[in-house]
Amino acid sequence: TTVTLNNAGDTTITGKAIATINVTDADGADVAVVNATVDNTLALNLNNSDINFVNAAGTTKTLNVVATGENTLDISAASVSALNISGAGDITVVSTSLAAAAVVNASTATGDVTMSVAAGQTYTGGSGVDAIALGAALQTKAVDGGAGSSDKVVITNATAVGTTGAALVKNFEVVELSDLVDVDLSKFTNSTITSVIANGSSVITGMNA
Repeated sequence: TTVTLNNAGDTTITGKAIATINVTDADGADVAVVNATVDNTLALNLNNSDINFVNAAGTTKTLNVVATGENTLDISAASVSALNISGAGDITVVSTSLAAAAVVNASTATGDVTMSVAAGQTYTGGSGVDAIALGAALQTKAVDGGAGSSDKVVITNATAVGTTGAALVKNFEVVELSDLVDVDLSKFTNSTITSVIANGSSVITGMNA
């Protein structure tokens, strides 16, 4: 079953056969889905929309998001272990409540993707600009910027890229540091860093290339 929301406000959708939700021109709407089917897959097509997606029944396992235009997505879906992002549009995921070991695959996206990933989550970017913020804990899964040429990793805590963490940051060109975060660029052995942005006081070493 497909549900189409045009200029919609807060909406709750209930049923076992919910397969696709199309959202166009939503502005801050809560879209809650109550689907009793365990481990279901949902397609969420966003077109110039700002929504808060709530997996109210806690049963969606795979969320496939296609972005057209400019979009903002807030995800409350701790059961989602696979988030797939595609499309030519840009998307900012402002808050993510995904499974701790979720796999985020944006490899076919041609638009820009901005989001945060937790230490145990995997991310693969596409050909657009990926701006990915790491968490406070040591990154244990690969975060790959993909084919873009200006992909940015945002480091808010040096622990995330300590010891083995930096080597898991792959195919990024820009490093952005929060205040008081120090970084050794020589540890980013799987990225070619061409630019560093420091927002405050930082110690930056390893600029050997």
